[in-house]
Amino acid sequence: MSKDVFDLEMDLKLKKAIEDLPDSIPLEKDLWDAIDKGITEPKIHKNRFSFKPDWNQLAVACSFLMAAFALVFSTQKPVIIVQESNTTQGNYQAIRTQLKEDLPQRLEHLSTEAKETILVNLQLIEIALLEIETALSEDPGNNELIALLHKTLEKERLLIESAEKLRL
Repeated sequence: MSKDVFDLEMDLKLKKAIEDLPDSIPLEKDLWDAIDKGITEPKIHKNRFSFKPDWNQLAVACSFLMAAFALVFSTQKPVIIVQESNTTQGNYQAIRTQLKEDLPQRLEHLSTEAKETILVNLQLIEIALLEIETALSEDPGNNELIALLHKTLEKERLLIESAEKLRL
């Protein structure tokens, strides 16, 4: 059997199968009445509010707002407000001076290695304090530098006080 004869036979079979198909298929359930009723009858709401939220749109709106807030707040620099009175600064300087004067007595009880560690750390803190004070002299209103100065002074105080606790 040649290919053309085979194709011809297949075409005839397909044509017969198409002709044997019914012209219409009966529906198991006719929904047109329900659709017509839904369109033409007035809607009666059991709830006095007729608003039904579309949760997808609400979720998108909330996500957009959260992203906008994150963008706004992540681009703002934190503002550190540091206010000092002269008496507070004077008291701190007096305490700092007293701690530094007491340092040799605090170091007496420590091993040589511990003394060296504390003294090296104090030198590093003093270098950092000088650098911060130099930067503050160029930019006296910089709140970040002021906060850094306070943190460094606090570290110095804690280091001096810890010498007493390191007795061997």
